[in-house]
Amino acid sequence: MDLLRSLVPAHEDGDGLTSKVLSGGAWVSSLNVLNRLLETFKLIVLARLLSPSDFGLMGIALLALAALEQLSQLGVDQALIQEEKDDIDQYLSTAWSLKIVRAVLIISVLYVASSAISNILGEPQAGPILQVIGITYLFRAFMNPATVYFEKNLDFHKFFSLRFSSVFVDVIVAIAFGFVFQNVWALVAGILARHLTQLIVSYRIDPFRPSLELDTEKAKELFGFGKWIWASGITTFVSTQGDDGFVVWLLGADALGFYQMAFRLSNAPATEVSKVISKVAFPTYSALQNQKQRLRRTYLNTLEITFYLTVPMAVGILVVAPEFTVVVLGEEWIPIVPALQVMAVAGFVRGIATTGGAIFRGTGAPEWDFRMNLLRAITILLTIWPLTNYMGITGAAISITLGIGITIPVWLVVSRRIISARYSQYATRAVIPCISSGLMAIAVQATLSEDIVGLLAGILTGVLCYFLFSTLLYRYIRPHPISVLKDFTGSPES
Repeated sequence: MDLLRSLVPAHEDGDGLTSKVLSGGAWVSSLNVLNRLLETFKLIVLARLLSPSDFGLMGIALLALAALEQLSQLGVDQALIQEEKDDIDQYLSTAWSLKIVRAVLIISVLYVASSAISNILGEPQAGPILQVIGITYLFRAFMNPATVYFEKNLDFHKFFSLRFSSVFVDVIVAIAFGFVFQNVWALVAGILARHLTQLIVSYRIDPFRPSLELDTEKAKELFGFGKWIWASGITTFVSTQGDDGFVVWLLGADALGFYQMAFRLSNAPATEVSKVISKVAFPTYSALQNQKQRLRRTYLNTLEITFYLTVPMAVGILVVAPEFTVVVLGEEWIPIVPALQVMAVAGFVRGIATTGGAIFRGTGAPEWDFRMNLLRAITILLTIWPLTNYMGITGAAISITLGIGITIPVWLVVSRRIISARYSQYATRAVIPCISSGLMAIAVQATLSEDIVGLLAGILTGVLCYFLFSTLLYRYIRPHPISVLKDFTGSPES
């Protein structure tokens, strides 16, 4: 076991690292595709069984949990992944103990403050949900800490087993409870089942057994890196969850239900793809942080693939949003359409900015991730009140889009400096996906209609047209993104 763990990416040759990256990418991609299909299926089924207010109540509970989580963020997993030491077993029990202490504190605060939190947000029914949902955090804290090796060593087939099994159980339990009870507790039951499954599976797939111990020196080492993760987590919470809190406070639980449904459907494809890429890229950048040429090549290849996949997804959602909402969710959900379209743009921009966060953390500069998120949070705080008050959930969606958009100059300047690249190298990665997606949108509009046959015809037309247009352009202008996978990380420096 220890011998296998010692074979971290930093000690492999170029082809070996590329092989690990591709293998890891395949596993994480498969996981996210399957998870997204299952999650979307769950949303569609439950949208027919539950009301928008049920989704809003669940959103309030998850919002409160996320706030406490970010306020107490330790960043120990990211610190362990970024750590250049081969063997991190000696840190795992300390990391595990810290997480448990943190979980107990979070649950205690939730139990005591649940009524006050729900009353402040104007939804007293959320109180009991808050108390129950806090248990999920205890499940997560007690997970086997050795699962961090799955990312550190790009061993993502185990990561796949861990996450997919839990999502599958969540979907089954939530839908079963939805048919029986037809209320918000279906969503609660699914989340509880997900994290309990994850806890059990984590000990089945890795033999490491932690013990309750707290080594203060090791804790200080972890906090040295984790302090920036904590700071970034605070600003990320304001940027990604603050809008939810403002919507429920100003507009109520029903509006939050509409808003979160729009977010999940619009941001899911592009954001999930970028998460897949960044999850694999983060440990890869860590392995290459002292090899500038390979780091530059790898990051530009990552950016190329991100543009190729996320641009058409965002444009596709923008075009089919009205028909998809009516046909799939039902007329009750029509109010989400404008917000869904705005958030499709936000999802694409977030996907690009996410590549910056990964390289900042992977090269030991997490402070730039914090600064980028701080700028984003300030923009949202300045714009969300007037925009939401004037335009409802669509205004809130515009506010978060502006917040994400303002981080792009920071991402561009700092990431370019880290990898020593030219601006033109960034631009050339975006041109073909943008042109192909524009042509795709025209073709989709010509075939789309407000029925199931027309919707499917439009989606199929979009997929085929994008593939055709992009393939032709790549053939005559520059290498196709798929071709860069042959040697994704480049050859080692001499």
